[in-house]
Amino acid sequence: MPWQMQINLGTEEELRWSSVRCSGTDKPYEFLSKKEAEYMLNICYPDQCREDRLDRKQVRTRVIKVEG
Repeated sequence: MPWQMQINLGTEEELRWSSVRCSGTDKPYEFLSKKEAEYMLNICYPDQCREDRLDRKQVRTRVIKVEG
């Protein structure tokens, strides 16, 4: 099962998750492992991930496992 990075496009109260994708495409980036997806998320969005670690809640970024 592939893993995807997601960014919250909503607010802390009203979460609206969107998978990160290359501009001009509909296919999100996919990774073979959770560790690889988390690594790339930290490289691409370090300021958003840092905030998550301090608040100890996932309101800006997350990694999900894609089913099916």
